[in-house]
Amino acid sequence: MLRSLISGLLLSSLVLLASCKDDEAPATTDLSLRIQLKYGEEDFRMNGTMYINEAGESFTLNDFKFYLSNLVLEDAAGNRLAEPESYHLVRLTEDNAAFEITWAGIHPADYRQLHFNIGVDPAANLSIDQTGDLDPTNQMAWNWNTGYKFLLAEGFYVPAGGAQGLVYHIGSNENLRSGSITLPANTGMSAQTVINLHAQIDRVFGGINTISFAEANEVKGGDIAAKVADNYGSGFLVLDSAQ
Repeated sequence: MLRSLISGLLLSSLVLLASCKDDEAPATTDLSLRIQLKYGEEDFRMNGTMYINEAGESFTLNDFKFYLSNLVLEDAAGNRLAEPESYHLVRLTEDNAAFEITWAGIHPADYRQLHFNIGVDPAANLSIDQTGDLDPTNQMAWNWNTGYKFLLAEGFYVPAGGAQGLVYHIGSNENLRSGSITLPANTGMSAQTVINLHAQIDRVFGGINTISFAEANEVKGGDIAAKVADNYGSGFLVLDSAQ
């Protein structure tokens, strides 16, 4: 009888301790990044919508996508939280809505910065034996070299002599670029937080370096690829001003 009573008391204590631990465990939140492709102030559209680049050339794109990777949140104390397996192929949705990334299971904190890469880090870029957004069937792996296209833009531009094809495939480790965005107050503190971002396609072909399609309408490496990478490394991915 005494043994049963002691066993019962021990079991009750363990249940109580477990319950206290559950109560003390911090809740987690989901962070949604919604990325709208833009050209200047306009929502970007493909397949026939014409734009003017910084060099004054008319062009349209029928495909545009890029890798957003290595997402890291930094709180007010400088602590960093990295998203596991953080590789996202951002592209235009069929209905032209924002492309959405959901990062689940984040412990709430006073997050101040979002750090990221445009491209694929060297560790993943050494092999195309990958799944998910790095799966080669997404047509972002080179077919002549190991590694990935970090950014793809395809379409045509219209010089005086008639339409010319436009192919910009930017990759290679030296064209990986890093960036940071200052977040709105209290990011990560609610049940679910949404951050609205703009990917400014006009900044790919202008900004730091003015890219002329007449100078090169097909780019898969070299100096112009590096100039494009410098462009998307600065002011390409930005916080929605209405956030």
